[in-house]
Amino acid sequence: HSPSIYNIYEFPPELEIQDENVGEYIGKMIHPDDLEQISTISRKIQDGESEIEGDFRIIVPDGRIKWIRMRLGKFLGELQVVGAVQDITDLKNGENRLTQTNAELEQMIYSVSHDLSAPLRHIISYAEILRQEVVEKFSEEEENYMNHILKSSTRMRKMITDLLQHSKGRNKQLNKQWLN
Repeated sequence: HSPSIYNIYEFPPELEIQDENVGEYIGKMIHPDDLEQISTISRKIQDGESEIEGDFRIIVPDGRIKWIRMRLGKFLGELQVVGAVQDITDLKNGENRLTQTNAELEQMIYSVSHDLSAPLRHIISYAEILRQEVVEKFSEEEENYMNHILKSSTRMRKMITDLLQHSKGRNKQLNKQWLN
């Protein structure tokens, strides 16, 4: 085992762990909500998958939660850790902040779109009524102004609809996968 594993998992310096007991000690640190995921990964390896990467949480000795990325694989017929073990806590915290910021932006887009929709509907409705009631009294220039108001309002309604569609589309689950 590399000394970096001891740093990543924050083993207390006074703790002496034999190499063969490191996995057992780490197993006790796994966050309870991630135990099933670790069991699933282990079963997949035992069922013949050569290598699996997984992210999970651990609870370090001082009680903090850290995110770990580990690649597991069969090595000489035994379940061994192969490749890198990474502390991805900062990455996961950044992802969580980004997800929260995106949710706030989506909510703002939704609210602004709805707030703009009602006055715009009034503009379009009253312009149409005005156009129908006094169309024969309009000069050519006034008719052009009315057409411009209606065209611009319709274009703005389309933009608001597109914003709403974009906001709804952001809620779809992405199909993420790791690429080499």
